[in-house]
Amino acid sequence: MPYRPGLTYKDGVSVAYDPGDFPAAFERALALFALRPVAAATEVASVFDAPHGVGLACYAQGTGLGPYEGATVRVDPSGKCTSTSA
Repeated sequence: MPYRPGLTYKDGVSVAYDPGDFPAAFERALALFALRPVAAATEVASVFDAPHGVGLACYAQGTGLGPYEGATVRVDPSGKCTSTSA
């Protein structure tokens, strides 16, 4: 670290990922995530043979250029996921 993947951000500056322990941060987030409600939902969904599950994601984001950034994830009835970003 810093890691420079050879990409240019939308402001024309070369991308560099700051130092950080990203795997440890994700493991910490998982430890803080309450799975008890998910387990209950899974039990109910299994009675009705309905698709169910938990999805977690993380990403590195450039900041400071605004006005906003976001992403949308859609799950269709078959369980297929699609995403878009803004």
